[in-house]
Amino acid sequence: MMRPLIGTSWKMNLTSTEAEGWFRAFVPQADGRGGRDLFVLPSFPALWVARRALAGTGIAWGAQDLHPADRGAHTGDVSAEMLVDLGCSYVEVGHSERRTAHDETDALAAAKVRAALHWGLIPILCVGERAPWALGVARGGVARQLGAALGGLAASDLERVVVAYEPAWAIGEGAKAAPNTHIRALHEAIRQWLASHGAPCARVIYGGSINPGNAAEILAIPGVDGLFVGRAALDPDAFAAIARAGAAVNEAVVEAAAEPVHGATHRDQPAPLPGGARLAIGSDDAGHPLKAVIAALLDELGVPYVDVGVDSAEPRPTDDSVDYPDVAARVAYGIRDARFERGILVCGTGIGMAIAANKVPGVRAAQAHDVYSAERARKSNDAQVLALGARVIGPELARSIVRAWLASEFAGGGSTRKVDKIDRLEREARGAG
Repeated sequence: MMRPLIGTSWKMNLTSTEAEGWFRAFVPQADGRGGRDLFVLPSFPALWVARRALAGTGIAWGAQDLHPADRGAHTGDVSAEMLVDLGCSYVEVGHSERRTAHDETDALAAAKVRAALHWGLIPILCVGERAPWALGVARGGVARQLGAALGGLAASDLERVVVAYEPAWAIGEGAKAAPNTHIRALHEAIRQWLASHGAPCARVIYGGSINPGNAAEILAIPGVDGLFVGRAALDPDAFAAIARAGAAVNEAVVEAAAEPVHGATHRDQPAPLPGGARLAIGSDDAGHPLKAVIAALLDELGVPYVDVGVDSAEPRPTDDSVDYPDVAARVAYGIRDARFERGILVCGTGIGMAIAANKVPGVRAAQAHDVYSAERARKSNDAQVLALGARVIGPELARSIVRAWLASEFAGGGSTRKVDKIDRLEREARGAG
């Protein structure tokens, strides 16, 4: 799992003198990075204070804005080169307050992102809708912002960008954080866009009315890689509490991933998953964008699920060529151990995931390429795992297939994907090789 990224922008608060006191109070409580990555974005005048206080602590610092030009007649502006000279690692771009109060456009945000990347800074691109719109409208608006600011970037540059989802209606005095279901849906939409443009591992963090009381809950939402904290962080003790929540969530996931499952050995051991949801979904890199489409459908249908993650599509050198998806093992063992009833796996063709899941005794997986095969897989074969191929079916067909599979119940019949048949085919394949 990626380490949580926890940071704060002070906006136009705290003088340099006040900043010194803030750092004196916060740094001893931060205890280095401790299972999460931390950053602080003070005002421009306090950047030198941040450098003096944070150098050698493992806590990064950065700025709240930059000008896209390196130098020139830009009175009152600050360039990326100047920020680098002050030791900055991060720079915020496109915050809703800059867009509204300073009339900053998507084109200007795009130029600032490129200037930051050129000088080795990590841009934190802020995106989000102005009002609590319906999910479909919100997704579309955020996708437009991403395309305008990040479109055309090389995948290697896109991976360096941090996307901060900050709905403007959840920011400010008296506002409340967006609902968990909304945060999850928008983070999945952002991830889908990033993955479709070659950056499935870029960080996506949430910002909007975060406080010590909700930090851990929001961090536990699938797809949330960290938190971007505003006014609550002006209190160093409160920000330290939020940072500790990030460390605690990370430690819990690491411990869960290390806990063995009864009967599983070697790399087939899945991480225990949170209870409540009866459906698990997972993918390899090729299947991640389509998995995001499926997750959005499940959100629309109100079906609770757990996303077990994304696996590399490349087998390890020592692995059987049909045994590489760890994510398939996590889903299949979860079903075997009654933590889940069903699972949906997505890869390039669907075949590798189906075979890997079928290797777990007592679990039946089937590949589906249309609605009829999905219904047959469930009604006749009682398949608990549905395997889909992202290179074979498109988003709309995938939605139809998943709907049909979820609606179908086992009606009896002979399974055409028995575990012994899979084992026999694998033995024959190894013998022929």
